[in-house]
Amino acid sequence: MNKLLSIIIFSLLWNNTSLSENMFDYIGPPKELDGVCWYQAIYEKQKPCDRLDKLRETYNSMFFDLIKRPIYVSEQDFKDLISKRIDEVLDSPEYKKKERERKKARKNEVDLNCSIIAGQANTWLAGRKIYKSCMKAEGY
Repeated sequence: MNKLLSIIIFSLLWNNTSLSENMFDYIGPPKELDGVCWYQAIYEKQKPCDRLDKLRETYNSMFFDLIKRPIYVSEQDFKDLISKRIDEVLDSPEYKKKERERKKARKNEVDLNCSIIAGQANTWLAGRKIYKSCMKAEGY
């Protein structure tokens, strides 16, 4: 019984050491990551890598060091390029126009909700106070 047990343990140890040599060998270059943009696409402002959400997703990726970029470009230079592109998007007239429209739509939505709540009051004065306090609570 001891011989059988020792043969089993020895064979398990033998198999593990034979597999450990190639455990961390990688074949070929790293694959492109899905959902993140590479250097050239951001540099040339290719679609969809010119959108704000894609730029932020690339910048905050936990695999940022694996993203394909030229050899002469460091990670910090790549992050600086992404930051520059994000600033360009935030300063663009189209983005500012959409932001104003979103704020206006939000205010109209809050106004409607507060009007509905105030309309359930018994008197006009109580409704006005409820409306003002509701708008103040929402930040308007």
